[in-house]
Amino acid sequence: MIKKVQKSDLVFTGVLLLGLAFHLMCIWVVNTPTDETFYITIPLRLVSGESLIQHEWHLSQFSSLFSYLPVFLWTKINDSADGIVLFMRCAYLLIHTLTAVFIYVFFRKYKYASILASLLFYTQLSYRLYAISYNSMFALFILLLAFCLLSIRENKSTRLYILTGVCYGCCCVCNPLFCLLFLFYLIICIFNERIEAFVKKNTETKSKQKAKSKNKSRKNNAETPAETEFYSYYFDRKALIFIVCGISVIAVTSIAFFLFTGGTFSSVFRNLGNLLSSSEYQIGAASAFSKILATFRAFNSISFKMPFLLPLFFIVLFSDKKRKECSHKITYLILSVAFSIMYLLGITFKGGNNAYIFSLPFAIFSVVCYILTENKNKPLFFCLWCTGIVGAVFNYFASNTQLSSAGVILSISNVAGSVFACDLFREMLPGLKKNIKLQQKNLLAAGRTAICIGFLIQALLFAVIIPYGQIPTKDYIRISSGPFAGMLTQQQNYEDYQKFVDDINEIKGRSGENDPVLIDSYRNWLYLHIDRPFSIYTTWKNSNLQSDVLIAYYKENPDRIPKYIYVDYEENHNNSSVRILNKMFDYTREKLSNGILLTVKNVKFEV
Repeated sequence: MIKKVQKSDLVFTGVLLLGLAFHLMCIWVVNTPTDETFYITIPLRLVSGESLIQHEWHLSQFSSLFSYLPVFLWTKINDSADGIVLFMRCAYLLIHTLTAVFIYVFFRKYKYASILASLLFYTQLSYRLYAISYNSMFALFILLLAFCLLSIRENKSTRLYILTGVCYGCCCVCNPLFCLLFLFYLIICIFNERIEAFVKKNTETKSKQKAKSKNKSRKNNAETPAETEFYSYYFDRKALIFIVCGISVIAVTSIAFFLFTGGTFSSVFRNLGNLLSSSEYQIGAASAFSKILATFRAFNSISFKMPFLLPLFFIVLFSDKKRKECSHKITYLILSVAFSIMYLLGITFKGGNNAYIFSLPFAIFSVVCYILTENKNKPLFFCLWCTGIVGAVFNYFASNTQLSSAGVILSISNVAGSVFACDLFREMLPGLKKNIKLQQKNLLAAGRTAICIGFLIQALLFAVIIPYGQIPTKDYIRISSGPFAGMLTQQQNYEDYQKFVDDINEIKGRSGENDPVLIDSYRNWLYLHIDRPFSIYTTWKNSNLQSDVLIAYYKENPDRIPKYIYVDYEENHNNSSVRILNKMFDYTREKLSNGILLTVKNVKFEV
């Protein structure tokens, strides 16, 4: 049965179309961060006949489970990888937009709060990359996991438990570190009875205290025995069994995908050490400490060297026994908005590597709203907000992109934060009307206007100014060939791009279909155009070639020893690539338009 159309439905449709227009405006512009094209190279390797772990040694490779199908479809329909970047952007934007609609439908009963929840996700998550990646898919499945947990509270069905396990399994595929969370879940299940008794006792005590309070009881009191049952929904025997069944579905699917794409169990044991040695993540305690230190430095920078202000603010907030009074709430809200603006400015102008954590300012504001709200939405807090925070922490330690990786998942918590903000606004409305002589309609109109203006500003920042620096103009040239075919770029970039395409075409013209090619360039999109076996353990490149890892790779895969090596001039100028290659190969050398072509004659290491 179709529900009656609400006024908020029309407002949501209009604002979503506006946000979509911004995304569509910029999706055509060539912006070549190595991340975006790297995410495409892994499924392309699989489509070309290579296998996970055996031929690819980057730790993020398992998330190709979710990007394989669109890459497979495009290469089969198009018979090449030309235009694949634009196609994958469109595929991601479709997923992204449908998820925003799903969020609105899920929270539709909140009306305008649901618009805020949906559009916070829509404007904050893409982070300059329209890419089906381990980051974007991890955020998506974290969100779906939280929605499953919320739905179980309404309907304790077997199907929802299994779906919860499926979503959790997908999260683990995108971020294997997330598997550790299952250990905590098992511990809670083991001690479930004791925890449930403690929660019940604590809940009953609070209920009695609130019942005695003057005019503070409410009809739909969340502090009831039903809430105690809510906590037990997730930790009884039925929940554990069927959630494990859901996880098993993804485990079997992942193994089947691994075997289908040519993987073998023997290669897992042989190459596990290679995966860790070839990783730039530097797994270990020292790395964790360095991340924490880097976090402090980042906050010190974006807070204009006043990182102590935010902790001090929360200390004062929690110690204030009168914080529930209207005047105190207004004061704390004003301060939280001031902090949010300060961090927004700091991220914009001093963010550096953390320039894409635009979810942080609203996260500060929304958690303050939750703390100040009397009738707290605890299910939403625990199931969605806390799930997003936990996911952000795991993503932070699993990634090498500092706070930006945490910011991606933090935008999921802000979906719940939008409801917290609206809940507080509704609670404060009677007091505001009493103290500030304004009509309710005027206040609501002002609130909605402020939200819309805020979204317009954020959409403009995120979709245009921050990621790309400018809006495409008539001077932009449309690319006609290569992986960026169909997209727009400036004249100088177009000429440079075309020279690289010509160089790769030259290599393709000289080589056979089975001749491996090694490309030494941070422009890993060149691998999308080469149409030859990749002679590299991963197309991700942040620094010089690792000769020891390369030799280990060729010993494991002697059929991947390169017949041709291409080094772009920029790499040759900035590092010692050619000197490293000199120690490994005998070759002839010639210059191409934008790089050096090495034709390998012999190897200088034992295979």
